[in-house]
Amino acid sequence: MQNPFPGGVAVPADLASAARRAATIKNPKALKAAQMGVRCDEPDEIVEVRECDGVVYLPRGLALKRCVWEPPPLTRGRTIFDVPRERILPTGNNAPLRPHQKDAVAAGIAAHLGVLVAPPGAGKTWIGAALAGFIGGRVLVLVPTVDILDQWIEAFQEVLGVEAGRVGRGKHEWNAPAVVATYQSFRNIEDPDVIEKTAGFGTLIVDEAQVGASASVRRLLWLIGAPRRFGVTATPYRDDGLTKILGWHLGPIIHETKHDELIAAGYLRRVRVEKVETSFDYPLSNILRAPVDGMRRWLKDGIKPAWFDARRDLEHALSSAADTAQAGAPVQVFGLVGEDREIAQGYFRERGVRCGITADPKSWAKAMDTMLRDPDRMEIIMARAEADHAAGGTVLVLCGRIAVCEGYACAFMTRTGEDCIPLHSELKAKHRREGLAALRDGTVRCAFATTLADVGLDVPMLDSMVIAFPVRVQGRTVQRIGRLMRPDGVLAPVVYDLVDVKMGALQSQWASRVKAYRSIGAEVER
Repeated sequence: MQNPFPGGVAVPADLASAARRAATIKNPKALKAAQMGVRCDEPDEIVEVRECDGVVYLPRGLALKRCVWEPPPLTRGRTIFDVPRERILPTGNNAPLRPHQKDAVAAGIAAHLGVLVAPPGAGKTWIGAALAGFIGGRVLVLVPTVDILDQWIEAFQEVLGVEAGRVGRGKHEWNAPAVVATYQSFRNIEDPDVIEKTAGFGTLIVDEAQVGASASVRRLLWLIGAPRRFGVTATPYRDDGLTKILGWHLGPIIHETKHDELIAAGYLRRVRVEKVETSFDYPLSNILRAPVDGMRRWLKDGIKPAWFDARRDLEHALSSAADTAQAGAPVQVFGLVGEDREIAQGYFRERGVRCGITADPKSWAKAMDTMLRDPDRMEIIMARAEADHAAGGTVLVLCGRIAVCEGYACAFMTRTGEDCIPLHSELKAKHRREGLAALRDGTVRCAFATTLADVGLDVPMLDSMVIAFPVRVQGRTVQRIGRLMRPDGVLAPVVYDLVDVKMGALQSQWASRVKAYRSIGAEVER
């Protein structure tokens, strides 16, 4: 019988209960939904085990940690290609790998599984290609985008002289010694077919390993049975609370290259972050939910709260809602704008009812759209981009929305008469490749991008970045600023971070980004 989960480890029957407990965490989505007072159909806990015919399977990294699995002896593969060690790790000035890359490869050689952490620009694709070549045997690399797929194809050619196969973008080159596949290419392949197609690989490498805790990638990690598996990433910690699951599948961090180390060695540049304050403001609408105690149970049982509209008569809405909440029923008061928020909280406290307030999602989305189209804010963005472009630098503006990205690009070309490129998911792959190539060779020196540029954008000559669309996620902030740290630019690298100081939520996001900036050695001007 075929092993239904070759990426996992079968647990002895007497340890099955303990295995389930070890592989259980609270579901962050369910916890957040309960805090916000919204319904969530997901389970309260995530139990990361698989069961078939009475057999319980644990993720391989967790099984190793819990000592219920002893990996086979470390051996070099001998199938398809086997690159001599001297080609990958030679000594002297002609060595293709830098010292930090050699250290990362050595850490991988000594392990069966684990995560290699290195900043953007540290050459993670070269590290992965060299590691695969030293181990020998066939290697499968999983990547999130076709742009990163191209980077891996190039790395295998430059480091090992191997023509890697592509799986994605309409190609299915499964018989190559090294295969690079996008996660999406497995979406329509049934589980038994995934197992069959990946059965011959000795090493699995997951690029941008932080995505390894997502449901779609976890499915692949259960189905791919490569004896060795590694993750490579600049940001191994997830902001959604699922970091632990990443380690269960890929193992612990086995090597980490620090930003300061590469800055001191001259491989990366230190970035300056300039806080650019704007006067934009938007009257966010908030929703009060009460009572907090019991809200999660009501939501789970499908009990709908009573709604009260504060826009018509604030005093009447609060009085009626508080009376209903004190009677033991859940309530939601919407339309709280400005100081109404504090008034509502104070009123419920006086009545002895615990409550919580969050921004109305619809109001927040409208605020973000309005913010990106604000003419004064746009003028600030264009002024920064035009000045650095005129000084000979290459500029990246992060816009957040496709329509805004296109609009900013058109405005830049109209104002300056210079070419620029928009980068977003609706751009055809051919046009995106041509645009990235133009950025790399300096033909075009300005780009306006959505979140497509947050991960895996390979543009060595980048001098300044304008963050027009704010985020709180620290991992994404590190990925963004990493685009600027490579030493090939013309100007001193700078990030212009627009902060809308009149909006408390956006001020809070700025504070979170500051922590991320400082974690990678950036100089923050506040």
